[in-house]
Amino acid sequence: MQTHASRHVVGEALKDRHPFKGPLMPSDVIPSEIAVAYDRRAIPKLCDVIALPDEELPADQQAHCLRVLLSLLSNQERKNDCVLNGASVSLVRLISKSTAPTVRALAARVVASLSQLLFGRHALVKAEALACLTARLADEVAEVRDEVSLALAALTNARDGDAAARADPCGVVQHCRTCAADGASSLTAKLGAVLTLSHCTRSDDGIVQALEAHVPAAIIPMLNVPTPNSAELYEAVCNCVRNICHHSPYGKVQCLEEGALPALASMLGHREAAVRRQATSALTGLALEEDAKFAVIEVAGARLVKLLHDADVDVAENALMAIHHASELPRAHAMVCDQMSPDELKLAFNIGE
Repeated sequence: MQTHASRHVVGEALKDRHPFKGPLMPSDVIPSEIAVAYDRRAIPKLCDVIALPDEELPADQQAHCLRVLLSLLSNQERKNDCVLNGASVSLVRLISKSTAPTVRALAARVVASLSQLLFGRHALVKAEALACLTARLADEVAEVRDEVSLALAALTNARDGDAAARADPCGVVQHCRTCAADGASSLTAKLGAVLTLSHCTRSDDGIVQALEAHVPAAIIPMLNVPTPNSAELYEAVCNCVRNICHHSPYGKVQCLEEGALPALASMLGHREAAVRRQATSALTGLALEEDAKFAVIEVAGARLVKLLHDADVDVAENALMAIHHASELPRAHAMVCDQMSPDELKLAFNIGE
């Protein structure tokens, strides 16, 4: 019996080897298509696509393009190429003007990725990303608020970024304070806002802005609310309070008036060493205030003494420093000495044999 199977297979193979006789590939961007380009063409192609007007590129295609772009931004070279191809302006436009919440959230995530580069931060600041992100902190969609707050935290993480935020007239500190105090904000949005505030309060003018906006009143109550998986938030709040407390007496007084002392004392027993480290450092700043020395020992003295044996060296050193600052007051010194064992007295004050 004859079979044509072999000739059929050969025919298919030969057919696959025929040259392509269709139209040439277009040189410009096809608005209705998103393709993944490889090697050096990848980033420029995707940057050209997100630069297209909204009426030429549907929202679902914009979101797909941003997801592909995010997957490619895995090293500094690609992020640098993304900035060089003008992505900053396109991202700011998408965040401020796009009607699709997914597009706004993804664009903010790309901004956070590009903010890891000095060149990227400069380009984003020049494109007015700070004002755009600050305005979107009040977005009606929770996902957008989350991504925008994290993008602001990434943009202000470096010194040049927080300097630009403090100098920008859009009021980054005030809007972050509002976001942190908003009960409708999610844990992620509050974390991003408090991180931004802690970055901006690393300098005197940022602390002044925080005091004028009454930031302690917005963030200190967070320490009194037990929230699962909130160690990062507690650490950021303690860090921000520490920055404010290490400033002039005005920062310490405002923190004390808002209940910082009992709130920080409650963090001394947290299971995360990073939280204990920031809380003890903040108490060190509070203990410099003359009127707070006795209160520090009265409220947190026993816990500070216990932390002298903490496994984390920084926590133990901060606790010792807080005890020393508070013990400058004779009453406080006598009280803390009554709570110490002979070995602890030897360690803290070199008292005993």
